[in-house]
Amino acid sequence: MLTEIALGALLLPAAGGAAPRQPVRAGRLDVRPFKSRILGATRTIRVWTPPGLKRGERCDVLYLNDGQNLFGDGDPESGGGGWRVDESVARLVAEHVIDPLIVVGLDNAGDRARGIDYLPLPDAFDAPPSGAAQASRVDRDPPGGDKYLAFVIDEVMPYVNAHYPTRTGPSHTGFGGSSYGAASAFYAVLSRPGVFGRVLLESPSLGVANGVMLERARTFTAWPERIDIGIGSEEGRGGRGRGTTTIQTLSDILTADGLGADRLRVVVQEGGRHNEASWAARLPDAIAFLFRH
Repeated sequence: MLTEIALGALLLPAAGGAAPRQPVRAGRLDVRPFKSRILGATRTIRVWTPPGLKRGERCDVLYLNDGQNLFGDGDPESGGGGWRVDESVARLVAEHVIDPLIVVGLDNAGDRARGIDYLPLPDAFDAPPSGAAQASRVDRDPPGGDKYLAFVIDEVMPYVNAHYPTRTGPSHTGFGGSSYGAASAFYAVLSRPGVFGRVLLESPSLGVANGVMLERARTFTAWPERIDIGIGSEEGRGGRGRGTTTIQTLSDILTADGLGADRLRVVVQEGGRHNEASWAARLPDAIAFLFRH
């Protein structure tokens, strides 16, 4: 059961040769290595385009973190088997709920790297318990949230816009993720305002670093055009402090700043857990809200 909190609240060939096409139920998925100067590493990006695109037709774009979990290839042991993004978005486009949408998945570089890439500050939950081991880890692996966003915004986005039929500008560009990936999207709102006009926050890690991002949000005003926030009622400790309390705090901040039901949607999924299955279940309605006509 989903409980919505009322808050008044064509494809062109890419440079470097054809990318391998992965099996998806609908549309086309290009999976390619992307060499990043900013990160000093090669990361995998996955660009999904919907079926039936007409010549000259351009699409809105949604960038999502944890790209390897989006298109049916998630790890079943993590609770899901993928977000089924291709199925959900293709159906929404076919039913004319949204205009054609390109989804770009940004693969993470492993569990340990997620906290480094996605967060602006260390998360104590993700670190060794105490002592020299924790200190040495922080010294060796400082938070890279700003560097990661520079990779997404200054490297990946220009590449996608140059090689795929995209619409540009914040009204046509979204960013999102789950857990730490959602924290990254929220941090993008705060630190790079005006880039993303549609933001998806699934089970966001708003409590990291003693809620520093929530505190920053209290004095922030340049909010995106639409924000969708989802969480499960049964996330528990697995949510790492991402409970309904922090969600309600953010909701209160946003509504106090004038975001009504046309711009903000918050859903608590009864029985939902901190896994791909729950995020997949909430995805269609979230995409419909963010990219509706």
